[in-house]
Amino acid sequence: MQNPRAASGRRRATAVAGSLVVALAATTFSALPASATAGHTVVLGLADIDRSQSSSDGSSHAELVDQGLHIWTDETGHRKAAGYIVTDVALEDAGEPALRYEAKAGITPGSQLVVDFDGNGSPDGILVGESVYGNDWWASNGSAAFVKTGAPQHGGGFGSENHGTLAQWRDAFPSAVVTAIGYSLGSGVTGDGIIRSLSLGDTTYTFPASPKTAPCVDTATSVSNDVNVNGWDFSESRTLGSHAYVDGGLHIATVGDAGGNASSESKSAGYKATNFLLQDAGVPSVDVTANSGAEVGLNLTIAIDGTWAGNLVYEPLFGKFWGTKAIAGLPAGPNPSYQKSYGTLDEILSATFGHEVRVVAVGYSLGSGAIGDATIHSITAGCTTYSFTTQKHATSYEGVQTPLPATDSNTRGWTAHGDVEYVDGGLKLNVPGDWSESWIERTYDGTLASLGDVVDFDATPAQYVGIRVETTQGEITFEKEASYAGKWWSTSDFGVGAGMGYASFASLDDYITANPDVRVTGVRVSYTNPQAASAVVTGVTFGGVHYVFTKQKHATVYPTIAAAPVATDLNTRGWTAHGDVSYVAGGVKLAVAGDWAESWIERSYSGTLASIGSVVDFEATPSQYVGIHLTTAKGEITFEKDASYDGKWWSTSDFGVDSSFYRSFASLDDFVTANPTLQVTKVRLLYTNGSAASTVIKNATFGGTTYTFTRAGTATVKAVPVAGSANKAGSLAVSVVAPDAVVSGTVKVTEGKTVLGTATLVAGKATVKLLPLKAGTHTVSVSFTSATTTVKNASTTAKIFVAKATSSVKATFAKKLTYGTSSSVSVKVTAANGLAATGKVEVREGTKVLKSATLKKGAAKIALPKALKVGTHKLTVVYTGTSQIASAKASKTVKVAKATSKVSYTLGAKRTVVVKVSATGVKVTGKVQLVVDPSAKGATTLVTTATVKNGKAIITLPRVVYGTYKVSVKYLGTKDVKSAKSSAQTLKLS
Repeated sequence: MQNPRAASGRRRATAVAGSLVVALAATTFSALPASATAGHTVVLGLADIDRSQSSSDGSSHAELVDQGLHIWTDETGHRKAAGYIVTDVALEDAGEPALRYEAKAGITPGSQLVVDFDGNGSPDGILVGESVYGNDWWASNGSAAFVKTGAPQHGGGFGSENHGTLAQWRDAFPSAVVTAIGYSLGSGVTGDGIIRSLSLGDTTYTFPASPKTAPCVDTATSVSNDVNVNGWDFSESRTLGSHAYVDGGLHIATVGDAGGNASSESKSAGYKATNFLLQDAGVPSVDVTANSGAEVGLNLTIAIDGTWAGNLVYEPLFGKFWGTKAIAGLPAGPNPSYQKSYGTLDEILSATFGHEVRVVAVGYSLGSGAIGDATIHSITAGCTTYSFTTQKHATSYEGVQTPLPATDSNTRGWTAHGDVEYVDGGLKLNVPGDWSESWIERTYDGTLASLGDVVDFDATPAQYVGIRVETTQGEITFEKEASYAGKWWSTSDFGVGAGMGYASFASLDDYITANPDVRVTGVRVSYTNPQAASAVVTGVTFGGVHYVFTKQKHATVYPTIAAAPVATDLNTRGWTAHGDVSYVAGGVKLAVAGDWAESWIERSYSGTLASIGSVVDFEATPSQYVGIHLTTAKGEITFEKDASYDGKWWSTSDFGVDSSFYRSFASLDDFVTANPTLQVTKVRLLYTNGSAASTVIKNATFGGTTYTFTRAGTATVKAVPVAGSANKAGSLAVSVVAPDAVVSGTVKVTEGKTVLGTATLVAGKATVKLLPLKAGTHTVSVSFTSATTTVKNASTTAKIFVAKATSSVKATFAKKLTYGTSSSVSVKVTAANGLAATGKVEVREGTKVLKSATLKKGAAKIALPKALKVGTHKLTVVYTGTSQIASAKASKTVKVAKATSKVSYTLGAKRTVVVKVSATGVKVTGKVQLVVDPSAKGATTLVTTATVKNGKAIITLPRVVYGTYKVSVKYLGTKDVKSAKSSAQTLKLS
């Protein structure tokens, strides 16, 4: 009866063969991270593990935990958790691979070795090690290499008919190479546990500890005083918030609205772009003096795995950071409506473990919706202190104590114009007369102050020789003419005073004190003369460098090269191959078919025989019949590691050295001493043999360089966008890393076919300044072009969110509003970032839109409704914004007065009184009263009331006795119209 565990093992093997081995044939692992360096402990991240062979139905999982990789499978589904790390280790050097695992539930994962059995560079199958089988490794049934004669075959019961110890597998396949090591939990089984490490040969793969923040040891200080120069962005402030530089700091304040109440517009905020890991934040703090009101909050803007994740805000009231966006694994804060996440920095790092959390901006916020007044002295985060102080320029600047040497105009960045030649002792400038010029010049990129106070030249004769500094404001020139008294002159105005007929004439210190930040673009040393003459310039000093112009000399004995840089790639490092040449583990392989056929690699060389140096060597296994050949104008000279040559070089051409064995046969030093300036044009590494054979060349050294023949590493590009706003140039923080390699080169950011920006990496990092973008989300491509062949080119994509540009509204109402009378409000809208405000503005009362208008050149005049009721109204002028400009508003409380009325009357026939009432823009209603006041003492005043219709009312005079009466009419008014009274008329009845 068959062992049931063997049957189970075969099912798992079939699952592996059905997926991974097929994928291997399609070079699944070509894009995985570069192999680990032997003898090291390699700390892995999730990105370093290829988990593509895990089940894709969501039933398998992997996450980083503190110093481990937690893997598990669900109760249902395909249930396979697998992962692989690329290696390049001979099976004979693999030792006894181990997987250290802490089981929580279910089965234990098996170790996996992906093996290239025939050593041709392509993986052929998998060896599986499971604890139930001890040190016996079984082969996946789908592995093509196992049908070959010699594979260990012991029958079933151990997961596969092909199984055995690693020693047996090594004997069967002596050329085998392990191309990946991994683990597999499944298929179709349930398990849960933590992998602590994997080991292969003398390399151990482990997992990182959960990051923690730590206080800064040293704090650098960055001084800022100008948003444009020092990177502070205050665009998040609103209309009722302010900031201003004062002695000792940045004064910030928020105020209330017209009624003195805090509103959403009561906000002052500022940010500076940064780029550091949250775990390197140190102990962030704000040094602030609170004058009154609300406290100032410290803000850290973060990105998780390159995606903007809002702000972390610290306020002393809460004692922890709260986030404006939710973070998985963190609770909400005490005010969950806006505190979406809540915790200490260490708690935030623990919740985001396994993800890259970077701080992309630091800043402060007072408000919104809070009134306060404070002075910020500094903000500290990421071991940098940002101090708000006034920038000052010193009246003097540091001198250069130790200038650096330079030797050659061609190789040191100098260009020559006119008749220029090198001579003993310096650089000779010749002119034919008539004030013509010859000169040398070089570009320069720095401020005027960066030139230092040692700016000088040595020339013989010095007359008519000048050093000219080219700036964006004009040229300034120094000549050693006695009448100039050491001063510099310019035909442009630099604000230093005129003299000697020049617009500017002063010491260099005066120029720098008045213009410290003016950019210098180039420096020229020029010679002119009315006669045919020449001058020899021996040296020039500026910008901390002393340039010495001398001839290059060749010594008869050349220095030994103690250390050399490394080059790595045959194809991209200028090497060409001839014959049977291929890369293998450990070097470049040269093979021949016998009969003294040859295979070789070679590269061009441009230098003297002396420049080859005294360290010229190669490492090859075997070294017999391998030679290094130098091609010169006189012929080739060759070095081979044949004992009979006794370390000497030979040539069939005459080099003027000993000829006892060959035409020329001597040490390399003898060749160089006799021919120091002889040009070398090519270097060749050649292998030949009388039989079919091969050799592997590990490296070769000459000309100060050791060329090591290995594969280039794979680079990983990461880009973190800095939030920007429409039509304002933003930036992208880019980092490029590659295992065990120094990364250098350039990065380019494109959107479609448009190049947004480029930058050169410094220590693997660069900040790419971008062209201004429209508001919205932009998906950009970030491409890295390597400057070396130790690292391959790579690219990634990043999403950049560009906010709308901010705007502000200024509304001017009429001083007096009267019911029924036309009035209007004048509106002016301005937008940030140089944008012209377009679109609509509305006048609202509450949510009701009263009137609207279209902006023209950022302005509009809106007529208010005549029927605006009498009383107090809070009106809001709202700019609705555009696709590129954010909306804005301004509020005003206005009062509408009653309309002024007029009343008059006429006496008609038959004792009637015709009353007329009018008010501008109003259809008058209401009541009128006829007042009849007798002059007789003790008589009663008679009052008769009537209703006004269409501005008129008719009243019948009451019956009175004969006598004299004063008659008048009073309009009683309404809620919208003021009352009025007519003049009195005298009526006599007799």
